[in-house]
Amino acid sequence: MKVWYSEEHARHAPPHEYFDGIVQHRFMEGPERVDAVVRELVSWPALWSVVRAAPLDVDEFGITVQAIRNVHDDGYIKFLESAFQEWSELQQVDDRGNILPLLPSSFPQPKSTFPSRTINGKAGFYIKDLACPVVEHTWKAAVASADVALRAAGDLAAGATAAMAVCRPPGHHAGAAFAGGYCYVNNIAVAADWLTKQGPGIKVAILDIDYHAGNGTQDIFFERVDVLTVSIHGDPAFDYPYYAGYADEIGSGPGLGYHRNFPLGPSIADDEYLVVLDQALTLVNNHSPNYVLVSAGMDIFHADPLATFNITTEGIGRIGARIGSQITAPTMFCLEGGHQIHRDQIASLTMSHRIHSIPNFRDVAELCPGVVPGRLLRSGHTLFASDDDVHALLADLQVRTVIDLRKDGDREIVKWAQVTGPDGPDARYTNRLRGRLESVPCEEARASPVQQPSFVSVPLDGHWQILRFVWQMATLWEALLIVVYSLFCCKARLYGLFAEVFSRHGLHGFNCALVSFAPSCVSTALHVVATNSDRPLLVHCSLGKDRTGLVIALILAVLAVPLEDIIADYEQSAIAVPIETRKALLPRVVDRDQFSKADGDVIRRLFQFIDERYGGLDQYLDGIGFGIQARDRLRRNLLAKRNA
Repeated sequence: MKVWYSEEHARHAPPHEYFDGIVQHRFMEGPERVDAVVRELVSWPALWSVVRAAPLDVDEFGITVQAIRNVHDDGYIKFLESAFQEWSELQQVDDRGNILPLLPSSFPQPKSTFPSRTINGKAGFYIKDLACPVVEHTWKAAVASADVALRAAGDLAAGATAAMAVCRPPGHHAGAAFAGGYCYVNNIAVAADWLTKQGPGIKVAILDIDYHAGNGTQDIFFERVDVLTVSIHGDPAFDYPYYAGYADEIGSGPGLGYHRNFPLGPSIADDEYLVVLDQALTLVNNHSPNYVLVSAGMDIFHADPLATFNITTEGIGRIGARIGSQITAPTMFCLEGGHQIHRDQIASLTMSHRIHSIPNFRDVAELCPGVVPGRLLRSGHTLFASDDDVHALLADLQVRTVIDLRKDGDREIVKWAQVTGPDGPDARYTNRLRGRLESVPCEEARASPVQQPSFVSVPLDGHWQILRFVWQMATLWEALLIVVYSLFCCKARLYGLFAEVFSRHGLHGFNCALVSFAPSCVSTALHVVATNSDRPLLVHCSLGKDRTGLVIALILAVLAVPLEDIIADYEQSAIAVPIETRKALLPRVVDRDQFSKADGDVIRRLFQFIDERYGGLDQYLDGIGFGIQARDRLRRNLLAKRNA
């Protein structure tokens, strides 16, 4: 992902601010905040391509200012351009002779309809609070910050699926005609408005996840229909910005219904936040945007000094995974607030790339609290994997191990599927990932971690296990018919009989067959995951539903993930893969209507079967050779540290 920033931000460096009734001798939104972020992003070149925007020449500066004028009031822009010069003429200096920052000395109540002629009066008219001091280079830094957002938006317009703008000063509290909350120019609004002008009918959605309500963004787009604005934030009844961000503010005029606020109480934790995020993402998707812009405020983190939420780094990863899995439009992340920002938080939020060409792709951490975000990935086949998605997996998500659970007969092509791809319905499609990776024998990958991106074939081959299961479950008459049909090669009747016997037990029977009759296959798959899960890995089969679902369910159970979360992860396949696709990729030996489902009861019954047959999960795993040391290794690699 390309990340843009500008060094011009450092020129906006107020010496202090007024907070909680006293002079704070450190401006909390200081240059060191973004400098630290950029240093950490640069240290991880495999994930981010960090680009420093060159200083703007006269023409570029003018173009950016015009884009700013498209969303901000002309009088307000003139104030920002001239404020420090007017203020400096009053010679308000400190004891060292330095000109003091400009701050309002009074605020018009009720709001005046026109500014005063004096600089003090203008400051009170255009600045809403004491968090926006104006110093010598504030205006130039604000223009450069908006330019950074425009460059990232330009990447989206040019075809990029994701981009990031490290903006400082931030922007989402800046309204059409006011500054506030450290914000002077609304960077994300400038980018959104610019994108709407890149073609007829273009729609943009802005999702604001900063702890503080995006009151400036709300103000700018409150009457527009082409830009949907959705904000999740701390309730303004008890926190900044106090006078906007309430649930009943839903737009006005033509924009009625195109703005939504989700104010939340203090101490909101990961799971509660994700429930609200799902509602917000539904609104975003219903808008059918061409582009989605995210106001990425890292102040939702539990340790932020200006916030009250209890979101962990793991939670931020789940937020990013949820955004990445549910938003299909090109997405730009725009840095807003946050005073305890670390690389891991930004990585967690942004690394869940939108993988479109690989079915049923997701980060298991999305629905399973406690799992390290970005570490355990699952999907269906990679027959149609695009070059962009292959690059995203290997370079951006840094997947080191791809574990294919399919048997030889369906690994290279899904033989029984009515496959239709770019070259027609009868084309043969290979595993796109296998050709890009070094193939490593499963026993080698089981013994020690692979050292470079590798493809590991671990066939969880259910074919003979299914036959053994069918033979055990068949009645005496059915067993006789199986022998007769086999001797006389009556394939159609044999398949029909298999389907009839097997379907009596359904997917539960399939899982029972695998855990009972293929213990070495299951053990090998678990060992390869445990050995190589210190770095991101992908587990997949044809649909990513049953074989992958079984292995992932066992892994999550070892990690002590609650059963309901394991079930939720399994049931996600019903949402991620259309029913027609699920049916097409199933063999003839099964009832496709029944086996295409992703009913969570299958997982519940699987663990009941293991408890009844083997005395519990630990006893089963001990019996197949996946002992306590291997399980401990799995936990060390995949369990997130709490409140990291």
